[in-house]
Amino acid sequence: MNTVLEEKAIAKDKCFVVMPFGVKPIPDEPNHYFDFDKVYRIVIRRAIEEAGMEPIRADEQTGSHIIHSEMFKELRDRAFVLADLSLGNPNVYYELGIRHVLSPGGTILMCREGTELPFDIRLSRVIFYRYNGKDIDWEVVEEVVLRLKDALMSAKEKRPDSPVHALLEKVFPECQNPTQQYQASASEIEMPKTENTENKIFEEMAARQWVEQKKEPGELIKQYGDSLFGARALGELCMISDLKGEQIVEIAVLLYFKMQYDLSFRILDKLHCKPGGYKFTPEDYVKFGSVISERDHSKVAADEGLKKMKMGLEIAQSKVKSENNNPYQIFSLYNSIGGLHLWKWHITKSTLELKNSIENLEKAVESVKGIDDKTKRPVGRIAQLYLRLLILKRIQEGSTQRYDREGYISIILKIDESQAIDEREESYLRWYKIIAYADSGNERKVREGTINAIQKDVLLNNKEVGGIQYVMLRRFIENNLEFLQNHTLLGLISQDLQYSTRLTKIEY
Repeated sequence: MNTVLEEKAIAKDKCFVVMPFGVKPIPDEPNHYFDFDKVYRIVIRRAIEEAGMEPIRADEQTGSHIIHSEMFKELRDRAFVLADLSLGNPNVYYELGIRHVLSPGGTILMCREGTELPFDIRLSRVIFYRYNGKDIDWEVVEEVVLRLKDALMSAKEKRPDSPVHALLEKVFPECQNPTQQYQASASEIEMPKTENTENKIFEEMAARQWVEQKKEPGELIKQYGDSLFGARALGELCMISDLKGEQIVEIAVLLYFKMQYDLSFRILDKLHCKPGGYKFTPEDYVKFGSVISERDHSKVAADEGLKKMKMGLEIAQSKVKSENNNPYQIFSLYNSIGGLHLWKWHITKSTLELKNSIENLEKAVESVKGIDDKTKRPVGRIAQLYLRLLILKRIQEGSTQRYDREGYISIILKIDESQAIDEREESYLRWYKIIAYADSGNERKVREGTINAIQKDVLLNNKEVGGIQYVMLRRFIENNLEFLQNHTLLGLISQDLQYSTRLTKIEY
């Protein structure tokens, strides 16, 4: 066998160890010292090696000291990093912070028992061990080695453990001029942004072939809609062929679920601008407005999205005057408009946007009252509505400790899952209840509810559940974290959503 290939075949994963070196004085304990090298020799090295990995510590690198660039590379490139937080060494915390930003997972933490960890670390799992700094009991060694080994083996599953990546949807946002979002013109929203064109030529080829073969769009959606390539090829089909308006909207929603907002926008915009063509329903305008606001997270896009949603509201209100009242439709519009005003507030911090959001969401509450209790209801969005109102009231009063005088949490927890109009609404309700339990500080309900929700979601055959749904839930937590309580529990929810997302990245 080729020697190089043989070496690669038997190469072990490397685990970079972050910890102080040598013997350090223990703060607040005069004449007591902590021998870190002993912990490394008899505990850390052994655990890493038993996990089938190779330990690397900075002082073992070539040369007497590792330079910053080398250390940064290790923290960035190593699949596994183990950090000992004992004695609160600032360099260790500095390196851990870098690691949490650079890598969503593969980080294992350990610490001496009795150490008071900083608030920001409490979200992470930490393996504690008993050690007086000089002598360590052999039974303790055996126990800690086993626990570290298990943690290292679990890290191979690539479960996220970084609070940064758990709570932020995008850790590295695109650099831009801070005033750019206010300087853009409305016409810019009508121009499609640059899309990834790597496979566009093949998507267009597939679309043209379908046209030549006179393929039935409904069958194409069933056959190819689940894959990203197929969905995008269907989008290109909408651009070159005269499909029915309902089919175009269905494909646009399919692309929305796969977070292909630019292409979804292009086909909806073409459909909307076609003279004498398909008439958008109120629900279509909600979808169109959502696509626009997701496509570009700016004030201008939010304004354009609101414009489309309000067009839908006008149609729905005109129907109410001439036909039987449709409270569900009215609720959906007010809830969506109120939510987009809340998002716009996050961008602008304008008190007017705060007022507009509360006003529309309270109208949504009134619409909910018009939905017969005996009929199926949009229970997930109703729960979201009350959570939004709770957050808005806290924003208004500038306090996360504001007492829930309206009883929004109680209303959410009493909503009956069996009344859900579909599986999607039922799933959303479960997750919003979990967020409500987290805000209330009920850790047991959070942990039990999260396990139950994931298990049930896995069994559902819904393109949104477990995909864009989890992205939206994580974004809800991220955007509103400042106004929710018990961040550690919310971080745990976000980590589980991140780990369980079925639509993290779809390859062609």
